Amino acid sequence: FTALVTLLNMVMLYLEFIVPPKDRYGVTDEDLILGNQVCLGYFVLEVLLRLAHFRVWFFYHQLDARWNIFDIVIVTLGALDQWVLPHLLPKDSGLEQTQVFTLLRFLRVLRFLRMLKLLGVMLRTDFRWTGSVWFNTLVSCVIVLSIIIMGVETDVKSSLWEPIDSLVLVFFLFEVFVRLRRQGRAFFTEEGMMWNILDVLIVVFGIIDQWLLTCG
Repeated sequence: FTALVTLLNMVMLYLEFIVPPKDRYGVTDEDLILGNQVCLGYFVLEVLLRLAHFRVWFFYHQLDARWNIFDIVIVTLGALDQWVLPHLLPKDSGLEQTQVFTLLRFLRVLRFLRMLKLLGVMLRTDFRWTGSVWFNTLVSCVIVLSIIIMGVETDVKSSLWEPIDSLVLVFFLFEVFVRLRRQGRAFFTEEGMMWNILDVLIVVFGIIDQWLLTCG
């Protein structure tokens, strides 16, 4: 669930900092502010609950200690950015040109470090279930659905295709990541490696086409 919340937060940050307001599919600045507040509230609650559960071992866990400390840093910076500094810097205070305002903008850019939080969650999660029959069936269904969508896109023009394509790409990115994590080096060396490499290339080219080139 934390991974989903972090991914949702990344989408909101993408809309806030990269996508022009007219291309946000009706999402307003107020919606993004509220969404960021909810996500930060969840991150704060999650860290506090883990602190209460693990106590001192939160900082000394053999595998997770570094990620735990990183989580605290990210949450602290987020609280400063979204909760503390906005109240210390009223909009009519004339401080927008000061170094403090520069710090505020810097903290907003640091929100993208939450992508590393998502990576940490993914690295610590047990994904053995992704080798099950039902997950492979789901992947096959999504592939068929993406082919159908590509066919319909050529005949039916809609502003909804872009976010739908992005969701499909996120699923394929997740699927490649969990297979790579589950199989390790065997992903590139054992039987089926050519299909695995093809999957990686398709996802990489999809990211370049749908996310990177459109930013320009």
